[in-house]
Amino acid sequence: MDANPSTGEESSIATLRVSDVFKLLHTLRASKKICSISFCPITTKSSLASLTLSLNNNLLETHSIESSSSTKTLTIELQGYRFDVGSNPSTGSCLRTIDSGYGLCGLILPRNKYALVPTKCGTIEIIDIGSGTCIDLVEAYGGSVWSIATIPDGDSFVTGSEDHECFLYGFLQNFPVLIWSQAACAMHGISSNGALLVTGSVDKNSKIWGLDFGDCHKSVFAHADNVMAVQFVHDTHYVFSAGKDCLIKYWDADKFELLLTLEGHHAKVWCLSINNRGDFIVLGSHDCSIRHWDRTEDPFLLRKRKKKY
Repeated sequence: MDANPSTGEESSIATLRVSDVFKLLHTLRASKKICSISFCPITTKSSLASLTLSLNNNLLETHSIESSSSTKTLTIELQGYRFDVGSNPSTGSCLRTIDSGYGLCGLILPRNKYALVPTKCGTIEIIDIGSGTCIDLVEAYGGSVWSIATIPDGDSFVTGSEDHECFLYGFLQNFPVLIWSQAACAMHGISSNGALLVTGSVDKNSKIWGLDFGDCHKSVFAHADNVMAVQFVHDTHYVFSAGKDCLIKYWDADKFELLLTLEGHHAKVWCLSINNRGDFIVLGSHDCSIRHWDRTEDPFLLRKRKKKY
């Protein structure tokens, strides 16, 4: 009992502790780190409660709690990715597994006979898809090769690496035709008409290049963190970029203007892909989700911005 200082009388209010209300029944251990918990409002007669756990590997587990033990009753595994989405997934079965180095990206050449696999050690492997063997190895860079894209005419391709260089290769030769130097290039994209190249790098900037003379048209501060993916909309000079700042941005590469910013991801955005008609864009993120954005039919009005990029 507590004393009342104003009247000098003892108070009748008792002090409660957590241990007076809650009692530890037992400890439930999940297979991975628990991110969130939700109790089910409906339980069976034999159990005290049912709860679902969201784990950090994008897995869901449901447990039935009884007075003396707990039982895992359900696991949802197939609907989520176990780890970060590192590339755009394709449906269907695996046709062939090919041994290679530490590949960071890939490109299938026209007529689907050969593939190029840039690696972490700076080489480009030329793979014969039919036989599943590496037929040649090009010593291209002194650092990791992060990106590769083909020129629309099908005669050459561009690579970008962490040693601040972009190389333009012809398919009939294994030496670079043009070289661009900037900060470590994480990703790049080429316009459908082969006129423009856009690169994204770890210095948070995107650069727009002309493929006729190899000159830099503009360098823009694109994201608040590393630029992880860039791609042109087909038959346009509009380009999407994605970054570690969780944002997706839509640019006009002719006027060097930011047109739109898309929010929604809760972690770094690793990759993006746009369909041929430009109707939708798909993005993969560190939050273990893939988001699908559709283009609406509403008229798009660009507000004039005071800030120039």
